[in-house]
Amino acid sequence: MRIFSVVVGVVILQSVVTAQDYSAADITTAISFGTQKHANRIQSSCSAGIGGFWNKLGEIATSERDSDGQSHGVRKYEILGQSPLARVADFAERAKARYQPIPAAEDDLVLEILSDNVFTVWAMPDSEGSMVTAARLADTGVEHVVIRPRGDQHGRETVQPLTIDVAGADTVSNLFGASVQLEGIVATFASDDVINIAKTRDVEVILITTSGEFKCNLDDKRIMRGYRTPVR
Repeated sequence: MRIFSVVVGVVILQSVVTAQDYSAADITTAISFGTQKHANRIQSSCSAGIGGFWNKLGEIATSERDSDGQSHGVRKYEILGQSPLARVADFAERAKARYQPIPAAEDDLVLEILSDNVFTVWAMPDSEGSMVTAARLADTGVEHVVIRPRGDQHGRETVQPLTIDVAGADTVSNLFGASVQLEGIVATFASDDVINIAKTRDVEVILITTSGEFKCNLDDKRIMRGYRTPVR
């Protein structure tokens, strides 16, 4: 899987919390999870493939196979969902990886990250290093992203994003000098909306693209851990 470089951003939104809404123990635990590379305990990820039985058959049928039988051209997006505490864990993990000082619960940047009461959804195209897949992904434009409870097939409880922005870039190249640049997106959703879903069900992420919908589910339990006391 290709790893994208992403930067933790701060977005000014209508729904804002303060550091007092999180205990020092919660924040410290999130930082510890990050420095120990255990952030996945309080965040969730999934791999979004194209939805619909016939669409999936068509995706496989139009892919290419190499001499080893490996399929190329099947598009997917790696999805990562993060609460404010999960973003703090991510920030701490990156600080340690760069040999920078480990943040403390009372640091200004940590408090700034926590002040954005949003759930971020990162969607990164995953070519697995294949130029064929990268080319197909580059031609697939992401037009919108929404979330809803898993199993809500009629979309009655669909939640719209607060913001959508371009985030991260990756260049896939081959030995002959050809290259394809892929961009990801990041969308923010009101935390209350996400919590209301995750209290009872997984959160389904739907990417609406020029080629159809790509879907996968974020784990409800990990999402809820990221909003209050993390489990050690």
